[in-house]
This record gives sequence, C-alpha cells and structure tokens, in this order.
Amino acid sequence: PCTTLLVDKDIEYRVQVSGATVFVGDETSVRKVLKVKPKCPTLKHLLQIGGTIPKESIDFRATLSKVAEDAVFEPLDLKPKDPSLIFFTSGTTGPPNMVLHNQISYPLGKSRKFSFGTR
Repeated sequence: PCTTLLVDKDIEYRVQVSGATVFVGDETSVRKVLKVKPKCPTLKHLLQIGGTIPKESIDFRATLSKVAEDAVFEPLDLKPKDPSLIFFTSGTTGPPNMVLHNQISYPLGKSRKFSFGTR
C-alpha cells in the first residue's frame, strides 16, 4: 500500500526494492507505473480498478466478476513468519526504507484487544 501522491519514480523505486510482481491501482497510478514498467523487470501484472483500462493492464473488477460464486480456493500453508505486507517509510530524509510485515506483526500491531496478560 502507498499514498496516491507518489510520482512514477517513487513507484519505480518501491517496485524495484520490493521485487513486486503485481501492481494494483486506479487509472492514475497505473498510468504512472506504465511509464516506468520497462525499468521494473519483476513486475508481471498490472491490475486496474476503474477508469479506461489500457491494453497493458487487467480490469480488476471484470476479472473478479468472472470468478464463480461457488469457487473453491485452497488456503496457503502460511507460517507466522512468512511475509504478509510491505510498507515503505516516508523517505523524507533519504530513500524510503522497506518495512516487511509477517503474518503476525501487522495484525498484532493493529489489534485493539491485545493485552500482555495482566491489567
């Protein structure tokens, strides 16, 4: 996840550092990615939500609507320390740093019911 204020070079940096293979965004952000995609060899798929879908991108909503209601998905066998989500710091004093969350760290940080066992 990132702010919509990023410009194409900011997105390029994040894709390159993270090794992202998929980008999901709106029409504006996909246009930015298309400018730098040749410099992002790991990026294989662009999914666009809304707007005019360019030929280089996949219409997220149209593709999702093709999934059958009774489709069965096999859950992944994820371990607590497996990667879950990547955020980047703001980069206000230098290049942004990648912050990799695992299957526990992000949900734990967002939990409002977490306690240390005593009150």
